[in-house]
Amino acid sequence: MSLEFPERLFHTLNDLERRWSADRSDIRQWLIGSQLTAAVWLPVMTVIDASSTPAFEHWEGYIRFSGPQCRRLFRNGWIPLREFIPFEGERNFRLPEVKDDVIVDLDELVVLETERRRFERLFPGITRLRKKVAPETAAAGGQVDFDPGYRSVRIAGRTHRFGPIQAGVIALLAEATARGEPWQSGKALLRDAGSECFSMSNLFKRHPAWREVIESDRRGFYRLSPAVPVAPSSLADRA
Repeated sequence: MSLEFPERLFHTLNDLERRWSADRSDIRQWLIGSQLTAAVWLPVMTVIDASSTPAFEHWEGYIRFSGPQCRRLFRNGWIPLREFIPFEGERNFRLPEVKDDVIVDLDELVVLETERRRFERLFPGITRLRKKVAPETAAAGGQVDFDPGYRSVRIAGRTHRFGPIQAGVIALLAEATARGEPWQSGKALLRDAGSECFSMSNLFKRHPAWREVIESDRRGFYRLSPAVPVAPSSLADRA
């Protein structure tokens, strides 16, 4: 009988990129926006518990990194700390005056397993994307296949057809993906494709498969799903 692996304690940002088939920029946005909470391990040190009667104690463990702290860390590559909150609990620690700042580097940032589970329960689409591109799903015919001009798509054995402006939006997203800039403004996509619709959902509202093809960050930006193959000749065919 084979042994199961022990449960993971934490995930690096690289781990989450692979797990969720997500761009690093997406994960950073979720951390900055506090949809996802990061952590950093601090070794044993002398701290003062500022949440109760001040007293010195020795402490080690994971601390919670806020969205603004993550923004500074991503911008500078490091951040100094004098006050911090343990990931679990309501305590608030600070360093004694005689102690130097704790310096946290970008590569120390992780997401705890408990937080990963919470995030996936809150945003179940992130795991559906991973399952969609899994080998067993593809073998069952669940993959997404486009014709070169993005006028039709076959998903899970069913063929769906797009209108010329809808296909134009998809082709623009394919071009953006190919040049390494997958996230694009929905308003710009509609304008450049020649649509008079005021939103992407309005343009695609009668199409049952569009949310399997196009992903939204819920802030007005869209990208082609990583499960969608990019046809190199799509722009030439559309022209």
